Amino acid sequence: MLRDLKKEYDNGNSLDHPNILKLHSIAYDKEMRMIEDGSVQTLNYIEMEPCLGGELFDVVAETGKFDDRYARKIFR
Repeated sequence: MLRDLKKEYDNGNSLDHPNILKLHSIAYDKEMRMIEDGSVQTLNYIEMEPCLGGELFDVVAETGKFDDRYARKIFR
C-alpha cells in the first residue's frame, strides 16, 4: 500500500493544471489517537490543497445519477 501511495503522490506532482488539486506532502506511519476509545492507529496519507467547491460524492448523494448533459458540464 505504501508503494501505491508514493506512486500516486509522484504522479499527482507531475501534473500541472488548474483543475487538478495540488499535492503538498505525504506522511507515512503517523500515529493518531482515536478519541472514543483512546486507541492509537497508524495512518498513511497525502496532504493536498482543499477542494473549495465541495466533494463530488456529496452532489451525487443529493441529486442521484447524473444525466449525460449534466455530467459533461461537471467533468469539463
